[in-house]
Amino acid sequence: MSKKGKTTLFKETERKAFTLIEILLVIGIIAILALALVIAINPGERLAKARDVVRERHLKSIENALYLYRVKEETFPEGITSEFKEICNTDEVSLEE
Repeated sequence: MSKKGKTTLFKETERKAFTLIEILLVIGIIAILALALVIAINPGERLAKARDVVRERHLKSIENALYLYRVKEETFPEGITSEFKEICNTDEVSLEE
């Protein structure tokens, strides 16, 4: 018999731990929130943009180096195609970064 005099089928015990269902529910909620955060941040797109910026800087450095070489030597280095020479033969080539 219980303290109040009622008969119960199950023992009344103090609850000291979480049940498996409660733990799985909390893990599921945390997983959904983490997924939403990853989708919002989209690290793949950010990395692609960062790589594009680096590529643009490298191309700008090559452009500046070829321009300076042309100014100093009054010709392009060997191996530069005539198509590239036509593009770069303008005097409006800028050295801005």
